[in-house]
Amino acid sequence: RSAMHAGLEACGVPLRRAWLLRQRADGLAAADVAALLEGAAYFGIRTDLTQVALDYLDDRPDEIGERASIQVVYAMCVLGGVDTHPRLLLYLFRKIGAGTAWEAQRMRIFHLWVCQLLQFPWLDARLKRRCIDAGLRAWVLHRRGFGCPHPDEVHEVSAELSAMGVSHRTFVPVTETPYEIDVAVGHRKDALLVISETARNTFDPVGSVVLQIKHLEARGWRCVVIPRKAWKSLLPEARASYLQALLAGFSDVALACQSDQP
Repeated sequence: RSAMHAGLEACGVPLRRAWLLRQRADGLAAADVAALLEGAAYFGIRTDLTQVALDYLDDRPDEIGERASIQVVYAMCVLGGVDTHPRLLLYLFRKIGAGTAWEAQRMRIFHLWVCQLLQFPWLDARLKRRCIDAGLRAWVLHRRGFGCPHPDEVHEVSAELSAMGVSHRTFVPVTETPYEIDVAVGHRKDALLVISETARNTFDPVGSVVLQIKHLEARGWRCVVIPRKAWKSLLPEARASYLQALLAGFSDVALACQSDQP
């Protein structure tokens, strides 16, 4: 993650200069900018460089291939840009599925299809059916089904919460989305998600989990993640205090919301 921050900082100055002068950035191809945006989106890093990079690519869409188009559209969905660069979004979305590059990123293709349904259904372009079918198959295999990808750990969390006397529900479907809340705490939209996609050193969510959280938050859910690796490493007697610390975060959010009300 720190290396990603350093890369973004290093590319910031030449990108800004190139965009202001309407010139090509020396030594920086459109595919490189796309890879940079995808890396930032993977870690959920939001900087001012995102809009500058999209402005730069908006001036040269013909230089963006299918693979780079997938990367940029994914970054636009995670970091923002769907509303600010609709022309670029349309042009790039039409490229997806036109070649064979999408076959190496089938699960990402399914994510983009979900993004279109939830974030930009107004776009005058649709993914090809063969791409959606292959993407859905890859997504289901990755998650081991249509529901929660880690049901055993969710049952363990649920058992601990029940022992603590915490009201909750498990495996709660989110209407009009492919997502399912692992553990919904109380009567508000407070969600505990057991995840395996985390940064190596910090256990922060990355990849598709970042996108899932964005979609859930847009529907009013407050999400707190439980890294599966961290949960499995806890001693049984330490799990209750760990969950208590996570639940305290929900209480802080609720108190902050109440204090903002007149």
